[in-house]
Amino acid sequence: MDKAVFREMSYPVPTARGRLTNHKDSLPMWVAVTAGVVGSVLVLAVSYLIFKRLREKMQKRSASPEDIERFHIPTVYLPVPTLSSASSTSSLIEEIFPQPGDSNFLDPNIYLSYEDARLPGSPYMGPGRLCFSVNYNKYSEKLRVKLIRATRLTPKGENVTATPYVKICLLPDKRQRVQSKIRHRTSNPEFFEDFVFLVPERDLNTRTLKFTVCDYDRFSRQQVIGHVMYNLTDIEFLMSDDINEIWMDVCEEDPKVAFPKGEINFSLQFLPTASRLTIAIVKARNLRIEGEHGELYPYVKVSMVMGGKTCRKKKTAICKRTCNPVYNEAFVFTIPPACLERVSLVVSVINGPRLKGAKKLIGRSIVGPYMYSTGEGLEHWKEMLDFARSNIAKWHTLI
Repeated sequence: MDKAVFREMSYPVPTARGRLTNHKDSLPMWVAVTAGVVGSVLVLAVSYLIFKRLREKMQKRSASPEDIERFHIPTVYLPVPTLSSASSTSSLIEEIFPQPGDSNFLDPNIYLSYEDARLPGSPYMGPGRLCFSVNYNKYSEKLRVKLIRATRLTPKGENVTATPYVKICLLPDKRQRVQSKIRHRTSNPEFFEDFVFLVPERDLNTRTLKFTVCDYDRFSRQQVIGHVMYNLTDIEFLMSDDINEIWMDVCEEDPKVAFPKGEINFSLQFLPTASRLTIAIVKARNLRIEGEHGELYPYVKVSMVMGGKTCRKKKTAICKRTCNPVYNEAFVFTIPPACLERVSLVVSVINGPRLKGAKKLIGRSIVGPYMYSTGEGLEHWKEMLDFARSNIAKWHTLI
């Protein structure tokens, strides 16, 4: 055999398992090293990204105390302004409580005159009232009704404030009805809405405007607060150019004799230097629900209301199978002294839910300044302010 041909021939090399392989098929050493280095870099990069993501999640969970105070709303306590600096205290009060010029600000001075029925007030003290105006044009035969506002609307159920709307129809025709917009969480709503009815002049004195004031609830049927009936007999008044406001009481559909719901005893104490108001729920007696005869599971919910909205609320434990529960639980609300004229407390006694049942309001009592309360609630509030740092306890009849 020729030597040149012999050099070009290659012989297979046996492997560990006895199989034959060729030297020309094996990878060079530098390729294997490069692949290992690239693989290691990719593994390290992915591990770093995973570690960074987990670290960010842990930092979000373990937030700083400032973040916790910003996002966590305590059940009872309001943010307390520090008394070290007068400027910082006043600025913090302006952020927490509405000030003159804000939409939610209520000026207590406008409630000093009780004789003016147009002024709003507590929804639980005194009758609710409705304000509207009526004008008739005999040429176009259009009766224009302007719904202006309502005051002292008592909410249905256990809500502290009502969510009212008004339905209007022109009797005896009940099919043609119009409805106002819903005003959320206010017992003194303002509407300022216009409605038009077509009525011949000869039939005007036989017609009656009927206003039905309802409390809105998205999960149940409408709850009627009351009705207002206005007879269109005074045609000269209806055709006058002057538009006069008409105020009428909102009457319940079936007025009944007041049902005794029981009494509740609680105490009030206010510390001006600490801006702290403490209400202690002591006990209740003779609790009753109309139309029900059986054991009650009552508890008490205390709501702090300002500007028609509930700011804070707290409730006691449930006392089982009793109409004369004893609680002895105290709750603390932080209120600056300058804001006491715009804050009230609503104490609601509620029958707790049982098996396949729903909770039901037994009654409530409201304490606060003259713009929110009268009678027992107003006297209790005044004594608390007159005898600061003293614990003043009184019995209140549930309404």
